[in-house]
Formats: sequence, structure tokens, C-alpha cells
Amino acid sequence: MQPTTETLPEALVLLAWRNGKRLPIASVGIQTGCALLLELSLRGRIRITDSVELLRPEPTRHEALDEALHEIVSAPRATTLSWIRNLSILAEAGAMRRLEAAGALPSELLPVGVERRTQLEAQLRAVLFGGAAPDARVLYLLGIQHAFSSEKALWNDEAAQASTRSEQLLRHELLAALIGEENAQSLASIVAAAKLIVNS
Repeated sequence: MQPTTETLPEALVLLAWRNGKRLPIASVGIQTGCALLLELSLRGRIRITDSVELLRPEPTRHEALDEALHEIVSAPRATTLSWIRNLSILAEAGAMRRLEAAGALPSELLPVGVERRTQLEAQLRAVLFGGAAPDARVLYLLGIQHAFSSEKALWNDEAAQASTRSEQLLRHELLAALIGEENAQSLASIVAAAKLIVNS
């Protein structure tokens, strides 16, 4: 199956909409803040532990990512938790703008939105229910969604199975084997910060 072209924040926003309405998913803005940091990590711009370390300040040529990168350059060792909170509005607004400009929202009116959401769901479904091998992007999406208990809204009657499978995939040893130690550490740090937000 061909991967979709959305950034991680865009993918989370697209998955949060169905039939032109937002699903009852908690803290979509905060989730996109998590996803934005992970996207920058995948692109080699930052390293994520309990803080965010700037590695390369070069622009990504993606407007929302570069806005965030500009902010990180000004305070390159701030905590991961603070960056999630600080970037959540920018991340969600930037994702919405890009998806609307591409004709992907509102998805019930525009076929391209339905198609792109269907592709994303199929990728996640193949991993959660079909035993397909996940890549880092899919694992990052599953990790964020699981941290915010989004499975019920996304998968309805299959939510328990999705949650169990996510827990299996997100064990550190398996994560590291699938996507490498540094990527596994990035996701673990984001999930830990996300849980602090959820429980605050």
C-alpha cells in the first residue's frame, strides 16, 4: 500500500474527522503538538528526550513545521512537555490550513478528503488488525492516539483489540527493534509527556 503524503499532525487531524464532523477525540490540538515534534524528529531537525534538542536549524520547506522550528531555535533546550503545550495551537491550525487548501476537509463534501482518510485508516487497520509490519510514522500515530485513549472514537467495536495491539507494539524493546533506539526513545518521551498532560 502506498504511504500517504500527510505530515503526522495532518494525519491526526484528518483521522479526527468523519462525515464532515469531528469525532469525540480528546485534546486533538495537544495530539497535533506531539505529532509536530515527532515529525521534526523524523526529519532530523530535533532530538526528543525529556527536553527538545535542536540538531539542525535548516528549514523543512513546510510552513507549519518551519514556524515551529523557528520557535525551537530560540529556546533549543526547553522541556518536551512545554513544547507540546506551546506548539499545539500552531500545529492544529497549520494542519487544518494545509488539509483545507488540499481539498481534504470537509471530507464528506470533497472526495479527496474521503480518499486520503481511507488510505490512512487502511494503513493503521493493516497494522492493528492485519498483522502488517509498521513503520515509524504508523507507530507514532498509534502511540499518540493510545496515549490519549482515542481508540473508542476511531475504531468503535474494535477499540479493545486496537488498544491491546497498540500496547503490544509500543513496548520499548519491540519499538526499538522495529524503528531503532532513537526513534523509540522519541516516541516514549512524547507519550510520557502526553500522559502528564492527560492526568493533569
